[in-house]
Amino acid sequence: MAVAMSGKLLGKVALVTGASSGLGRAMAIAFAHEGADVAVVARRVEALEETARYCREAGRRALAIPCDVTREDQVNTMVERVFSEFGRLDILVNNAGIGPFAPGLRRDPYRPLTSLSETTRQEWESILTTNLTGPFLVLKAALPRMTAGGCVINITSMSARFAGAGGGGAYIASKWALEALTRIVAEEQRERGIRVNALCPGAIVETDFFATVRDRTFMPAAADEQVILPAALFLASDDSTAVTGQCYYGKWFNEYLAEVGTPPRQGL
Repeated sequence: MAVAMSGKLLGKVALVTGASSGLGRAMAIAFAHEGADVAVVARRVEALEETARYCREAGRRALAIPCDVTREDQVNTMVERVFSEFGRLDILVNNAGIGPFAPGLRRDPYRPLTSLSETTRQEWESILTTNLTGPFLVLKAALPRMTAGGCVINITSMSARFAGAGGGGAYIASKWALEALTRIVAEEQRERGIRVNALCPGAIVETDFFATVRDRTFMPAAADEQVILPAALFLASDDSTAVTGQCYYGKWFNEYLAEVGTPPRQGL
């Protein structure tokens, strides 16, 4: 879905974790095209530098910071670099995450989703640490210094709401917990005017996240990375003033906008 650019983020500074590919890269580039200077964060240095280059091609400043969000020391150093370089932070996107198909996480990443009895402790702890502790560490380091009136977008998953088929318990639990944390932090930051919302594509997206999955019959690709951008730009901009503690689905947001003509003021 094409997104019209209007400069609605001009003068703002955005930090996007997990920005070396997929949804994180797409959001970082879209923010730059809308006028934001962008700090992009991930572990894959070469791919991260490529994201930063795309942001600079949009005419904005971009800072690539290699960082493992599960390492508190690295997170604190990363946040310090953002404020040292840009002097402020208006938009924080917690996108870094792994799923049950991550290479090296499971003995056979090509197998279907495992049941709880088959889930190893390593798989459980790796997923929870990256998907839940990681955002916690970034929030803890960044929130006290964020610009009043700024926003946080936590990237969750529709699987957290529709976990009825079994399998993938570690991943689904991490995303359900992140959505709950979103609502809690939204209340804690309300007086500062910092909006805290959750966002997910609302569709299966063909990205590196599912790169090892051979059998796609149970999770067919239904969208590309662009599906999340209209909702991400809405939540990152002043268009969403007073919208906080909500969970938006990108695909549903696009359908609502096409039908009604205005963005939904509440999530699902």
